[in-house]
Amino acid sequence: MSAESEVLQLRVLLWFLNTPPEDCNVTALSKALNKEKYQISRQLQQLEKDGLINREDTRHPCLTQYGMERGMYYKERLDLTISHLVYEGVDLEHARNDAYYWALYNSDKTMEVIKAMDEKCQIKNYFRGKDKFTGRELAETIRDGVYQLQFIINREHSKVGKTVSMSNSAFDHPCVLAVKEGTGTVQLHSVPIKAFSPFARTLIEGKAKSVKYFQDGMYHQAEFGADVVVIPLEAFQFYSNGTGTDQIIYGSLMMKLQASVGNVHMPESKAILTLIL
Repeated sequence: MSAESEVLQLRVLLWFLNTPPEDCNVTALSKALNKEKYQISRQLQQLEKDGLINREDTRHPCLTQYGMERGMYYKERLDLTISHLVYEGVDLEHARNDAYYWALYNSDKTMEVIKAMDEKCQIKNYFRGKDKFTGRELAETIRDGVYQLQFIINREHSKVGKTVSMSNSAFDHPCVLAVKEGTGTVQLHSVPIKAFSPFARTLIEGKAKSVKYFQDGMYHQAEFGADVVVIPLEAFQFYSNGTGTDQIIYGSLMMKLQASVGNVHMPESKAILTLIL
């Protein structure tokens, strides 16, 4: 089956999902979708063969339970894709046309990424015009799920030309934001870090062993197990700058980090962790 035929089949399936039963017939479909009646009849036959439509009453075909489930599956994909494309600047007409192909052929993994991106867009719209808000407010606004966020760890006191902390390389990028029932956590995965030691005159390898985060006027020990550092989202202070596609939302907090090189524990240092939505 050609891509054009598959798109037409999807459009027919969604027509049955979204349209009153009295308008679910060949004549109405032919007029609405601007296709010949024989093309519509062919698609109805295929949908019946696939178990999506019941045509026992040829004058009033209807979706089967399976057809309802598949229709809802593709409708969610279609709506999500249109929203994403329009936000990225595609005009509505082209977004609608292309969305059928995305809904049909994108993998579930790709759609999960688009869904997460769309959620970030919704967050930006929600907090537009609000310059400052808390991590708790964000957790109560965002849908339950797991999101990947870019982040950067900067020095507390930057040196000339050196603002990024060495600890920025001590964690996998991106990090994970997990939200459930209005509570969020930021999860950083610790990895080995190598750096040149001017004292040893060689590369040395270390790893983050202790992380503390600043909240309510004091530092708290972060949960640290299986190389994953867990920090409550409510510890972050968030800011919103710009409008439209130029809008940026970021959240920051102070940290204290300590690394170990072999059996040697390095001095604790301060840094600023910034999340970027």
